Amino acid sequence: MPMMLICMLRPYVRPMTYQCQSILFPEAEGKTESSRGADLIINHLEERLKDLQQGGMVAKLRAFDPSSWPACNRADPVQSERFRQCGVDEMRVMATFYQELLKQAGIEVDEVLAEYNHYKIFAKGRAAVPMRELFMSVLQSEERRERFKSLAPLMEAYLILPVPTAVCERGFSTMKRVKTDWRSSHSSLQLQRLMFLSVEGPH
Repeated sequence: MPMMLICMLRPYVRPMTYQCQSILFPEAEGKTESSRGADLIINHLEERLKDLQQGGMVAKLRAFDPSSWPACNRADPVQSERFRQCGVDEMRVMATFYQELLKQAGIEVDEVLAEYNHYKIFAKGRAAVPMRELFMSVLQSEERRERFKSLAPLMEAYLILPVPTAVCERGFSTMKRVKTDWRSSHSSLQLQRLMFLSVEGPH
C-alpha cells in the first residue's frame, strides 16, 4: 500500500526540495531527493497505519490469508505444529468480537476454531490468490459455503468493512483552506504542492 501511495504522490514529491533534511535527519545525507521524499512518506504512512498492523481487528483478519502462514511440511512435526497453531489466537479473538453475529446464525466459537483448521487445508495451496477473491470463491459456491458455514459470517464481515472517507474529506478541507481568493490565480500544480505541504508537513 505505501508503494502505491508513493506512486500517486510522486508528482508532488519530485519538485520539492528537502534542504532541511540534512539538518533534521543526518542519516538522509547522500540520498537522492526523490528517495528522501519516499522515505519520509513511508515513515509517515507506517506511523498513521500502525493500528492496522498492530492488533486491530483488521490486522487479525490476516489469519485468513494463506500468504501470511508459515510453511507446512508434514514430515517435520515442528513445522506441522507451527502451521496448525498459526492464526488460532487471532481467530478466537475475532470469534469473540463477532459473537453476537455468530449467535444469530447459531454458531459457537468452538465451531469457528474447528472449521478454521479445515479452511487452512483448503487455502494453503492458494497463497497466490488475493484474500478477497478467496472469500468470494467460498461465498459464491453453495458447496464451499456449506463446508465453511461457521467462517462465512466472518468472511462477509470482512467484505463489507466500510472504507473510511476521512482522507478524502481532509483533502477537500485542505483545498478550501489553501485556495483562498488571494491564491485563485495559482496553477493546479502549485495548488497541489501547497496542499501537499499543508497535509504532510512539516508541522
